[in-house]
Amino acid sequence: MRRSKKEPQRLHPEIGIRIRMLRLARKWNQEELSYNAKITPAHLSLIERGKQNPTLDTLYKIADGLQVKLDELFQFDEPADPSQPAYQLSYLQSRLNRLPPDQQRKFYHCVEPFLELLELPKE
Repeated sequence: MRRSKKEPQRLHPEIGIRIRMLRLARKWNQEELSYNAKITPAHLSLIERGKQNPTLDTLYKIADGLQVKLDELFQFDEPADPSQPAYQLSYLQSRLNRLPPDQQRKFYHCVEPFLELLELPKE
């Protein structure tokens, strides 16, 4: 009988958000952090979006790249700067990513009329 492989345990779902918030608080893009952390931008993107579980070595590299202690990556109750629009959008995106596709569509259809109201007039 063949054993089924279990999916690896994910880190706290907020780790990617925390890394993104610390990066945005420094006004860095992903390329800047990935250069400082010596990882690829694609790898950083997957981690920030919660699509890849980082190794301890990678977390050390990211902490070093951000110039913070490793434990700061796990201080989920201390947002980087929740008053910043980038933080708010990132938080909203991470929450939406956790919704099933049908609920994401419902959210989109609710928000779409508001977005149309905010658009600049066409020239």
